[in-house]
Amino acid sequence: MVITGPDLTKAPPRSPRVRLGGFVILPRLLDKGRATIAAKNGDYVFNCPMDRRFFDFVGTNANTLMNQLSCGKSDGQVLAWLLKSATHRQSAHESAPGQRWKKTGHLWTSNPGPISIVFISPSPHNDWTS
Repeated sequence: MVITGPDLTKAPPRSPRVRLGGFVILPRLLDKGRATIAAKNGDYVFNCPMDRRFFDFVGTNANTLMNQLSCGKSDGQVLAWLLKSATHRQSAHESAPGQRWKKTGHLWTSNPGPISIVFISPSPHNDWTS
């Protein structure tokens, strides 16, 4: 199967502020992953430190996500897989020992350093902590 993705040698990936299913960074990560598969990533690095923070937050890794992208899954299909398999749903602040997790309303943030990962639950009644 030929995977087509954005040509990051000609245009940048989506902004890290663009959300998919409440996850910031995820659309950018998908753009970089697809471009890497297609050898069109240019100067953009898939699995950079910011990407790894996201992987730690949801409890997956670059290889697992690349396998999903290699199957030709759409953004929506990857999101459905991620929501089904992500460990943050059990309790993000407990799943990452040594990291500071903060929950405000239906917003989870990881902020042990200069890079924050944010997940915004689609509904304030769905905080996925149980």
